[in-house]
Amino acid sequence: MLYQWSGQEEEKLNQILKPLVDACGLVIKPESTRDQALLDTKVQAGTPPDIAFWNVTQLTQYQ
Repeated sequence: MLYQWSGQEEEKLNQILKPLVDACGLVIKPESTRDQALLDTKVQAGTPPDIAFWNVTQLTQYQ
């Protein structure tokens, strides 16, 4: 899961996801960055994140 949040925002996201993770036994590998190049590199390498919370305007380029 790739997202742009950090600090308190990231902590809040983890709190929101914890009940789902615990109930379903999910394994989430979080990665926080504001660097668009990281997402570009992952997509171009054929290894995009399963989940990406990103700027909608930027995400539309991956259609």
